[in-house]
Amino acid sequence: MKTSIYMKAICKLFVCTLLCVSCFTITAQTTDVIGTADATESLRHAQKLINQGELEKAIKQLDHTIKTKNDFAVAWRVKGKLFYDLGYYKEAAELLETSFELDQKISRAAFFECGDSYLKLYDMELANYYFQRFSEMEGETYVNSGKEASMEIDYKSRLAEKFENIKFIESLGDLASYDKVAPVSKQVNTIHDEYLPAISTAGDQFIFTRKKKYLDENIFSADINDGKFNHVSPMGRINSPLNEGMAKISPRGDEIFCAICKREDSYGGCDIYNAKIEDGKIETFVNAEGKLNSRRWDSQPSISCDGQYLYFASTREGGFGGADIWVSQIDKNGEWSLPVNMGAHVNTPGDEEAPYIAVDGTTLFFTSNGHPGQGEGDIFYTKNYLGIWTLPKNLGYPINSPAKELGIFIDPDNKTAYVSSARLEGEGGMDIYKATLPYAAQPDKTGFLEVTVRDKYSTLPIPTIVRVSVKGNDPMMIWPDEEGKFFMCVPSSKAVSFQVEEPGFEYYINAHFTSSNPGTTEEFFVDLVPTAKAQFASKGGGEVTEKRIQFFFNHDSDDLTEKTVNELKALTSLLSIEKDWNIEIVGYADSQGSVDYNVKLSEKRAGVIANYLKQSGVSSGKIIRHEGKGSINNGNSDIEQKQSRRVDIILRK
Repeated sequence: MKTSIYMKAICKLFVCTLLCVSCFTITAQTTDVIGTADATESLRHAQKLINQGELEKAIKQLDHTIKTKNDFAVAWRVKGKLFYDLGYYKEAAELLETSFELDQKISRAAFFECGDSYLKLYDMELANYYFQRFSEMEGETYVNSGKEASMEIDYKSRLAEKFENIKFIESLGDLASYDKVAPVSKQVNTIHDEYLPAISTAGDQFIFTRKKKYLDENIFSADINDGKFNHVSPMGRINSPLNEGMAKISPRGDEIFCAICKREDSYGGCDIYNAKIEDGKIETFVNAEGKLNSRRWDSQPSISCDGQYLYFASTREGGFGGADIWVSQIDKNGEWSLPVNMGAHVNTPGDEEAPYIAVDGTTLFFTSNGHPGQGEGDIFYTKNYLGIWTLPKNLGYPINSPAKELGIFIDPDNKTAYVSSARLEGEGGMDIYKATLPYAAQPDKTGFLEVTVRDKYSTLPIPTIVRVSVKGNDPMMIWPDEEGKFFMCVPSSKAVSFQVEEPGFEYYINAHFTSSNPGTTEEFFVDLVPTAKAQFASKGGGEVTEKRIQFFFNHDSDDLTEKTVNELKALTSLLSIEKDWNIEIVGYADSQGSVDYNVKLSEKRAGVIANYLKQSGVSSGKIIRHEGKGSINNGNSDIEQKQSRRVDIILRK
């Protein structure tokens, strides 16, 4: 092998693939390769170079050893082990097999390494064969039995998992029929480790962690322009001489979370920190407030789209073994609650790491070596239905491989996944790849809504409680910030209703139909009308106050949706307090039916609303009229047609 390949390989051995866990320090010495004719002495010197971290010189010394004594089985075995550790599995398998040809009982551990090399090369037949040889040699006498005893104990503890890996890969069928993953960019991927990717909500910034040989972990970013990654550089004020990694910007773009290790204010080795982002600038990082962090390793945060939940990996007490996935909820004071373990259906006695909660808030991805998979850590997903997380499912090939996958991020298009992996075809260590997410694993299509509550006429912000209903779910009570703003992640192509009761303003109820394009950020203004502005002159010359409320129906239907029922409940509650309103009910339809049909449909819709109000205790005498006016010439777009399928309630007093 060429020296340049050696140098590339060297970086693979001493990089950490677990975030914010420091690598050990190697004290290198400048011992030259010795040209002794004594093969044993040459091998001893090569082993010394390996222990000192002089790997390039060690490989050259081993080449000299083998040249001096070509049938020296131990030298072939040591060189094979070195290449196995470096991640050059094809070369490792060949070197180890040569040692077996020279001496079948040179090393039991070498059979495990050879089997694992073929596993990573997707040769299941040879992988199974060498793992079986490792198992069968237990208790036998062989050359390195004493020196490699601790190594064999470790390999034996992993053997059952390797057989499960083989079984899982064989269940995938013909791997050639699958699409392949593609490296994102050579500007991002280097001979160092790149992992734990993320993308800003605006889609213009790519964020990842990079670990260079002998140096600390840092957070890097790249500009995204027309699908290309440019201007890769460290993320300024985030980085320090300490380890930082797994940065995630909140979907609103106003806060960033990351893991920082060994700071004076940390509770343990690594803690989760956050900082505000104002005008594109990152404020000073502070240890996350509340009970989030512990005295153990806490890292790899992922914030939910609504900012209410933070998922992360931790080795704290109370888990199931290794690293587990935990979740904390923010309280009314803005502090994080005591984290809760995700449970035995997600966590295992192995390691679960790098959680990523999708913007839909119900799809969680994570890395695990405890669930059945292909190798050292596969990516799995689970979905939340009615508060219960489903059993995790493996994302399968080609996203996963026999190497370790650590971290995933889903593009706003809902289909494209960015995955970090230590697979063989990379530039070195872990690299970041682009892949198509399986349909079953795709999160629900979600968009972003920036809502501003304001005075309709002065446009001044009004920080008041807003009652929000999304696709018929239970209403949420949201308190905007001092600028009257709040941010929502909302299902695509769905109606979101807003209700406000604020003293000095007319009762407000309205709906917004979200974009059909996932990842779209929209603005919506809740324009509150001051009571005085809602008055107008009546025929008699007096003043009349009016409120107009809209309720929407599905196409060609007069059935009340769950969302409409919730809104009607809110209205009847208001009318039970303010009993001096007169009520007019007017139904409409879209333009997709005949004129006569649409008039009848609109009349039915108005009648359904009137009957609901009467059954809910509203006096029939207060309902002055209800009628249907048929279709509205309101445009032909989907949104305009939806806006036409409605009933207007006009309240006057």
